[in-house]
Amino acid sequence: VWSLPLVLDFRRFPLWDSIFAMLLFIVNLGMQAMFSSILLSDDFADAGVQVEEERENARRWRVSIAHDWRYMDLSETSLVTRVCQSDGALILSTPQAELIDQINSFLGLGPGDFEPGFLQPGIFLCSICILHWGLCVYKEFRSVWLALEAVIMIPRASQSTIIENR
Repeated sequence: VWSLPLVLDFRRFPLWDSIFAMLLFIVNLGMQAMFSSILLSDDFADAGVQVEEERENARRWRVSIAHDWRYMDLSETSLVTRVCQSDGALILSTPQAELIDQINSFLGLGPGDFEPGFLQPGIFLCSICILHWGLCVYKEFRSVWLALEAVIMIPRASQSTIIENR
């Protein structure tokens, strides 16, 4: 779509084709602008999980009730141990248990694991997404460069001359 305005000769194509090509160009430009404005807005950055706030909440939970004897079960297992072992019978601290499950899923940890293995699914997926995005950006820049190169190579003259059927 980006190369259409460069190579489209509006006088030689039907009006409908020219209108449709320019409409595609304008829609693509608008979508790129909206996507960029959303990513660069403060609301987008603030909509995510605040890591420092979550860390402070987890620390306060751990210091206050996680090791409190009042929240032990009948086998004298602390609440923090039950949360870390993904005890399905938890009534209290389910947000903390969900957070631990999400972190363990991201790192590829089982309920009893303390160190992530070589292949961590979340980090691997993020790396693949960043690599794919980088290749897409490279492809777009290459396409724009080749289109500009082609436009630069177009001969410019007030008249065309045909020499030996060329």
